[in-house]
Amino acid sequence: MTTRTVCVPDAERRAGLLDLGADRYADLIVWDGTTPAPEGIERTSFLLAPYRIEPFSVDRLALMPGLEAIQLMSAGFETWETVCPPGVALCAGRTLHGSSTAEVAVAGILMLLHRHPELLRQQWEGTWRAQPRAGLQGWRAVVVGPGDIGRTVASVLEVFGARVTLVGRTARDGVLGQAGLRALLPRQDVVVLTTPLTEETRGLVDAGFLARLPEGAIVVNVSRGPVVDTDALADALERGQVRAVLDVTDPEPLPADHRLWRMPGLILTPHVGGAAAGWERRADALVVEQLERWSAGRDLLHRVR
Repeated sequence: MTTRTVCVPDAERRAGLLDLGADRYADLIVWDGTTPAPEGIERTSFLLAPYRIEPFSVDRLALMPGLEAIQLMSAGFETWETVCPPGVALCAGRTLHGSSTAEVAVAGILMLLHRHPELLRQQWEGTWRAQPRAGLQGWRAVVVGPGDIGRTVASVLEVFGARVTLVGRTARDGVLGQAGLRALLPRQDVVVLTTPLTEETRGLVDAGFLARLPEGAIVVNVSRGPVVDTDALADALERGQVRAVLDVTDPEPLPADHRLWRMPGLILTPHVGGAAAGWERRADALVVEQLERWSAGRDLLHRVR
């Protein structure tokens, strides 16, 4: 196996990778793209991109003429598609944040069903009053995006007795194609969005989409904010047509004066689905596995282009 140069974003990631034996496959240098490039950057053939902050421009990546692969630490990859050089493999950080993101989605659904916002207000007021509530047993849910996060959400909802349909870009075994999604909507109690942001999914949930849902349906977005038309959703929330759980918004961060903050029937969190405790160790293990595959000439995992 050939030892190559890997660029990692910080000293913590370097230490974690060395602890797992990454030096068997690569020399590790540290650079996050925000400072002058370190000596030896031109030898880089594998880049571990920073999480959340993505300062690498086309010019920065041009300092790595031998770059062969970019590994992301996020499940989303849309911002990297525009800067990733031709012929360079781009790999998403799937499996790193699936469970925690699914937990945010399901927790939000359960909070709305069991009316936890009202119950918490009662707790603060010292009021003991039972609230009528619903449960997931027998509910119908569609999960748009049958990847790591989507399948985890689906499996949890099924444990609670919901009937779940997975929807993907194309139809395959156990997955309905996106072309059939709108026909499902009038019969769905919950729609969970875990899909990547692409030209096909940008603005997917618009006024027409929302109008097809039954009154009181719950829309959950843990994917990317622009998958949902913000104004259309806010209008539907204001009318009481739907309820929603949003861990992502468009725009993001959400301005303090934005009307979404004041909408009824909304659970809103500041993009906290990923990066739960322990994700860094999973990221290090994934990178080491990728380096092992890469050095052995095997296909990389989770390649998106």
